[in-house]
Amino acid sequence: MKTQKHINTLKRGEIIEALQLTKLGSLIKPLRYQLEHNVEFADVCFEDRIASILYEVRDDYLDRKLDRLYHRGSGTKPVGASAEKLSYKPERNLNREVVKTLLEMDWVRGPRPYYVTISGETGTGKSYLAEVLVRQACAVNLNVGYYTCESFIKMTDGLTKGIEIDKCFNALNRKDLIVIEDFGLFPATEASIQLLFRLIDRRFGMGALLITSQYKVGDWYGYFAGEQNNNALADAVMDRLRNNSQNIELKGPSLRGTNPRI
Repeated sequence: MKTQKHINTLKRGEIIEALQLTKLGSLIKPLRYQLEHNVEFADVCFEDRIASILYEVRDDYLDRKLDRLYHRGSGTKPVGASAEKLSYKPERNLNREVVKTLLEMDWVRGPRPYYVTISGETGTGKSYLAEVLVRQACAVNLNVGYYTCESFIKMTDGLTKGIEIDKCFNALNRKDLIVIEDFGLFPATEASIQLLFRLIDRRFGMGALLITSQYKVGDWYGYFAGEQNNNALADAVMDRLRNNSQNIELKGPSLRGTNPRI
């Protein structure tokens, strides 16, 4: 172990080299900033200086993790959503206490997980709120699967047998949280409906789902019933959604093209 004398005589270059050697290179940028702006941090205690470095490293890690997650699931990039920028104006119909509870992530990792549905017209902030929740799930090291409605349907291409759908379900069911954005925006295939039914049915009380949609949850019945009018399946799905979900219905004018607090 280095003595205090040795620590005091370490040069900046040696500190950087030590971080690189121990694969802690992500600490270099925020540490270098503090070293180069020492006057700015002169009155900051040791714990707060360390915390400042670690928070920056954590945020950079989460940014990169969400980039990969969104790219794999939809080919898109996250917008950099932040819980601090959410708006709780009355016309938004977003309850601050509900969001606070969801950010604690007990609905994903608690003893009885449940589903969250976010509905609202285009531009009301559904995807933004979903990203806030996904980021928090990643921050507490939960295993997240992210898909758009389109990519979810494409994932079932070629699946024709129940055993194939079950195999796909088993792979998805290992996730702590499964996210499906823009539900109902693309025509469903029979395989995608069967897979989604398995997720909603078998994860009931055992795994979390987050679904966003332009359509109110009550209007999802026809989507699940499909062209074959499978009312029994639709009834079963809607029953589970009604009895195991936190439904958030966002309202207000479109926020697209503006830069307000969402």
